[in-house]
Amino acid sequence: MIHKAWIPQIEQRLGLRLSELNGLEGANTLCQAMVSSIPFENLDVLSGVAINDETSHLYQKLILSCRGGVCFELNNFLFELLAHCGYRAYRVAARMFVEGELRDVANHIALVIELDNCKYIADVGDARAMCQVIPMDGTLGFELLGITHQIKPIGNDSYQLWLYDDSGDSPRYQFIDKPYQRIDFKEAIAFIEFDERSIFTKQWVVSKLQGDTRIALSDEHIARTSSRGKTITPYHPNERSVLLAELFGIIPD
Repeated sequence: MIHKAWIPQIEQRLGLRLSELNGLEGANTLCQAMVSSIPFENLDVLSGVAINDETSHLYQKLILSCRGGVCFELNNFLFELLAHCGYRAYRVAARMFVEGELRDVANHIALVIELDNCKYIADVGDARAMCQVIPMDGTLGFELLGITHQIKPIGNDSYQLWLYDDSGDSPRYQFIDKPYQRIDFKEAIAFIEFDERSIFTKQWVVSKLQGDTRIALSDEHIARTSSRGKTITPYHPNERSVLLAELFGIIPD
């Protein structure tokens, strides 16, 4: 639940007025603000700090401390913001595709928003700067950075997120249209934190949308991706703290 006293700080961080958000345009505006203002980042996971998806903690971390988080943090906070604004939404558990293979366990959270008898996926925790909701009826969704997004129904209330660009198409994740509660993601969170297959315990993953460019920091370089292409800039590990502050507004604890 979003407390009334939090609203000024949330609105300042996101650069919008929550009271003005409604309908499909409002949902897209909120997603755009989230991926542009709050970075995806796995600093806590790398440091062995447990993921805490309780709303009061997320407010402290994402808003007051100007940090970011992983999907369970970002999308759970988005869920609370949507509920505060009067949207009907629920959480779904997803399994990511990695190098074309579908994970055998859920390791991601996304949100379903119900608007005018239609359903949409909202996901600000994917590290790909998904700045708009995507219809779940199979029609093409938004295009960003040369990538078009589509949710494909595949039967038995199951769906897949597909990405299309000039090099071809690829599935991103699969989910069942079934509501989950926040506490239902304990095993999925444990996968991110402890499973040997989790990339988040092995390498830096920090990203944020800045204008028409997604900036991403990995172990050794900064990648800038736009519709005009992609540039890679190496950096020295000693520069990382400065880059986190300058590019993402993150001051590590």
